[in-house]
Amino acid sequence: MVRIAPATIASTIEAGVRLNGGTTFFTSTLQSATLSVTDDTILQGSVIVALGAGSILDLALQSTGATTVSLAAAANASLSVKLLMP
Repeated sequence: MVRIAPATIASTIEAGVRLNGGTTFFTSTLQSATLSVTDDTILQGSVIVALGAGSILDLALQSTGATTVSLAAAANASLSVKLLMP
């Protein structure tokens, strides 16, 4: 989940998970929203993906245009990973 403070420009932003420091997102993890100029914008989601041993994940943002974002007050961004065994 990512909670973003009100923006100065209402542009579209996406949050998602990338693998092994790459620039490609797991498509199923991308969450899109138009940044609000008056309220916090929240992006969140849940997916199940297969990962190999030693996989490195990061939570990243991308935008359709140049923009500056800040996390909302008293908020953070989080990425949770759980191991599911058959």
